Amino acid sequence: MNIIDRIIALLAEKGVSAAQMSRDLGFSNAVFSYWKKRKQKPSTDKLVAMAEYFGVSLDYLVGRESEDKHFRVGVTPETKKEKNKVKTFEFRNYTLDLNIAGNPFTVNCVAELIEAVQAHQGALAQLATQISDGTKTSADAITLCKEILADILGESAFDRIFADREPTLTDVSDVLRFVIGQITERIRQGQQGE
Repeated sequence: MNIIDRIIALLAEKGVSAAQMSRDLGFSNAVFSYWKKRKQKPSTDKLVAMAEYFGVSLDYLVGRESEDKHFRVGVTPETKKEKNKVKTFEFRNYTLDLNIAGNPFTVNCVAELIEAVQAHQGALAQLATQISDGTKTSADAITLCKEILADILGESAFDRIFADREPTLTDVSDVLRFVIGQITERIRQGQQGE
């Protein structure tokens, strides 16, 4: 099964249209149709966003894992009312304790941290395009993710996390998604308590 077929199956499973997914993820309305008609693969940043959206691993989405091995992380059916509800939050100062690969980290979820993460989004999008056109490699993506993790967790974070294994792009992007997801969740929890 190719990437487009997997996306189509996941759309059906989630009960959303390609147009709705595009709106939810901030993609252009025509991007899915473009991928489907031209048999062109989505960029790395879009693949990562879709994997998170569907709650599947990046390896499953791109065909490195068989269908029976894909998994869901925190995906629950949504009611129509929940789908249409606008979810917002403000960034505030919250401390978050994380354990990544046996390494403890404490993160102060201040607005400046979120601004630093957001500043990297443009670079990630540009890098994804460069990887797609062959001018950059997975190693370049790993280097950028290392820089982002350093901004969030500190300079030695990447080396501590991957001390016992050679980092792959999937490993690095999964760790980055986890960290950003936990920060976002901590901020939401703090707001609900107010």
